[in-house]
Amino acid sequence: MRWLFTTTTLLIHLLPSLVQASRFEAPDDLPPALNLTLTPLYDASQNITSLDVRLVLENPNLAANDTLATALLQIGNVPCNQYSSDTIRASDDSGELALLVVNDDAHFTRLWLPQRDTHGSVTLQFTALPRSVDEHTPVGPRVDLRTNGEGILGTGTCFLPLPPDSGRKYDIHFSWGADSSPKGTSLVWTFGEGNYVRRLGTANVLAQSVYAAGPLKRVTSMLPPDESGRRREFGMYWFEEPASFNATEVALLVQSLFFKMAPFFEDSEDVYRVFVRKAPIGVGGSAYLRSFILEYDDVHIMEEDKLFNLIVHEMVHEWPRMQQSRKDLPEDPDSAWYEEGVADYYASLLPYRFGLHSDEEYLSDLNSEAHAYYTSPMVNLSMEEAARTAWLDGNAQRVPYYRGCMYLLKVDAQLRAATGGKKSVDDIMLELLRRKYRGEYYGIHAWLEWVERELGPVALADYDAMSRGYLIVPSKNAAGERFELVRADQERYELGFATDYLSKGVIRGLVPGSRAEKAGVRNGDKVLKGEMLWATAGELTKNMTLTVEREGEVLQFEYWPRSYEKVEAYQWTLKGEREEYDYVDFSSEQITM
Repeated sequence: MRWLFTTTTLLIHLLPSLVQASRFEAPDDLPPALNLTLTPLYDASQNITSLDVRLVLENPNLAANDTLATALLQIGNVPCNQYSSDTIRASDDSGELALLVVNDDAHFTRLWLPQRDTHGSVTLQFTALPRSVDEHTPVGPRVDLRTNGEGILGTGTCFLPLPPDSGRKYDIHFSWGADSSPKGTSLVWTFGEGNYVRRLGTANVLAQSVYAAGPLKRVTSMLPPDESGRRREFGMYWFEEPASFNATEVALLVQSLFFKMAPFFEDSEDVYRVFVRKAPIGVGGSAYLRSFILEYDDVHIMEEDKLFNLIVHEMVHEWPRMQQSRKDLPEDPDSAWYEEGVADYYASLLPYRFGLHSDEEYLSDLNSEAHAYYTSPMVNLSMEEAARTAWLDGNAQRVPYYRGCMYLLKVDAQLRAATGGKKSVDDIMLELLRRKYRGEYYGIHAWLEWVERELGPVALADYDAMSRGYLIVPSKNAAGERFELVRADQERYELGFATDYLSKGVIRGLVPGSRAEKAGVRNGDKVLKGEMLWATAGELTKNMTLTVEREGEVLQFEYWPRSYEKVEAYQWTLKGEREEYDYVDFSSEQITM
């Protein structure tokens, strides 16, 4: 893979207060103010231990038992900060304000209700403690507040109780309390660097964004103003240099992609930031408003192509979205296939369109999706069941990614065929995105209405089949005229034990007769190092490597994570190059250290 960077951007360390002040234009009729101040708290060694939080709502005018604030209790398998009535202090112009705490278990939400009518502005004060994590913490969405070295990083959605997101706009004033911060401390929010940022938006702006404080390293850049006078600003931030990749090179790569992707997705905003944090275990990313968190550990080597694909996937999440329709499950079965599938789809397609990938690299990306999809042990799982078990089984959690991508490839080919090449998935993606920008409905029914209008009743039948778990086989030229889809049956993916081997740190559920068992892996082995499941699912020739401890002895195993059963599968080839693959058992013998 080629690492290409633009040379038209100027790498600078911005003067954040000046940049942010120029960005805010107050309307004639300002909405009520929502003021948030975060103050880092330190221990004797000047490490950040927590955040002091002060939230002020201007004149909410609430009656007794109206909802003042809400917060999520859990996101996926990640517990959020669960403040009690004793840990949040509330007051208004009349003095202390008693709050009743109520849980809405159906929506994993906690509510705070004032026990009298409010008078004037309401202030909430509390301390946000970081989540305690170690190598046995289950890998999940990157939403929680965590310390990293001497700093702290997290998202508002997991540590900030906020007014209910009813679509109401606020005049948001965000500030850092930095008086006690040691020299060299950087204070960064998704929407700006420095002590103070002002922005108009809903409470969701504070929830779906990232906050970081501490001795941050960075790469920042800004394009010259366009015709409208807007400047596009980019920044990437990390606390310590990762051992497995060059953070500065990655920052330049992400910068290059952002300045190419933003116009394609008709982006009207002017800022994008990436925050990098080290985890005890786990590699991946999670996207937020105008930002994403990239997480790495010391256990896994980040292969260049996998890191590239992960970055593009998370960046795509900034734009194409589908409105959720269900909140009674850990994931929404009606939108997860689109949210993750469209990110995988464009993560493969856009680097090729932008000239960053060759034919061979595009082919490799497509076949990683195809191999992971067709050989998945969950290939026939319904979207409903995949959503229900997403954070219990790693194979189920990946279903929306691969299935969504394959479905979009099929629909794209159908649209091009039906319209003589005039319409594609790009058109429906942009239509949903424009609806989102305009504040209109952009959920699953908008998708179905659009594809039915263009393709007829078959579109509804195909969607239903996808949702139920029927096998998807796109047309032969679905990836473009230079590529052809051919039948190539392959061995089913079989890890050989429970998929929580990294998060739980122990082998359990060993499958009798599996290649894992034959390689010497045993139930009860303590996992010291291992490949991520998604890193091996899409690579037919990639072995699973494990380092475990058993009765005080460190052992290494390497085996091919495939069953002995072949399943119906397809892959893309360059036209005229139909190589027959005869895959062998890549297992090796047990190695003792």
